[in-house]
Amino acid sequence: MSFVLPSRPLILGIAAGAFVVPVVLVAVLPYIRSPTNRPHREPKKLPQGVKRTFTPSGLELLVATPTADTNTKQQVPILLLHGGFGSALCYEKWLPHFAGQGRPVYSLSLSGHGLSPRPLNFVSMKAVDFARDLEGTLDYISSLHPDAPRPVLVGHSAGGGLSQYTLSNTQQETLTSGVILVDAFPPTGGWRVYLNWALNDPLFGLRMILHGGDPKSPLSSLALVQNIFFGSKMKKEDLQEFFEDMTPEESIGWPSSMMFPFVDIEKVKQHTNGKVAWIAGQNDVIMTPILMNEAAQAYHAPLTIVPFAGHHILRDEVWKDGADAALAQLRAWSL
Repeated sequence: MSFVLPSRPLILGIAAGAFVVPVVLVAVLPYIRSPTNRPHREPKKLPQGVKRTFTPSGLELLVATPTADTNTKQQVPILLLHGGFGSALCYEKWLPHFAGQGRPVYSLSLSGHGLSPRPLNFVSMKAVDFARDLEGTLDYISSLHPDAPRPVLVGHSAGGGLSQYTLSNTQQETLTSGVILVDAFPPTGGWRVYLNWALNDPLFGLRMILHGGDPKSPLSSLALVQNIFFGSKMKKEDLQEFFEDMTPEESIGWPSSMMFPFVDIEKVKQHTNGKVAWIAGQNDVIMTPILMNEAAQAYHAPLTIVPFAGHHILRDEVWKDGADAALAQLRAWSL
């Protein structure tokens, strides 16, 4: 009995279908699934020197200010912005560290994250919606420091993508005094990020389908979070604490609206006085150092690689190295 091999077009068609169908389902299912029954979140005890406040629009804003004997009247304030499934708590280690270096520093929870109010359309909110949160908060912080330069913005992951989007679309001449992008969405879009994610988690698409399109599916266990977010030095107890701090749901519209080229690089540079810098984790498997180097080169901006760090430099075991890299960049800018 002879065996007839399938034709090449048939093989290519099957392979294409195996890739395209899950991608389409992953893109569509989050919009049609039932909203997450979000549990009540008790406010977490904050590190010493950090306090919880809220912006005039009701967004959670963690604040760490230098000691009273430090003159910060003209010191540039810093706004830290989280990425997907994050909140202001992502920077709970960076906040007191920056303040200890004499820096007035803030960390924002975007709408629907942390203790910020959740809009009814949260699951479909796009970058343009969250950009209003970010620009309003930058203006608010600037009003608190009338004698200082505009804030420096530090954005991580999808928050780094949102930082670029906001700076690219603002109508203000100078929105920030500079932006530091930490393992951020590249200006060419996040499609390569999610390709890297799928390569490191082959069950990415299938698992999300089986989970009914839950955007948190790829980060639904400690092992998955460890694999994608952290370097090899992350301790189990720290991983568990991070997992419990994660926002339980996410807007699929946020990363989807930044999937392909979404930034005017020259406008970003214009609205930051030309001060743009990148920081990347050496062991990041989704925003890889190669991808981050390409992004930094597109901006003609400096790139610092943090040894041993995974994607979530903010809470990794080597978090201090990441924070110090950001502080070093501020000094390089004389800010």
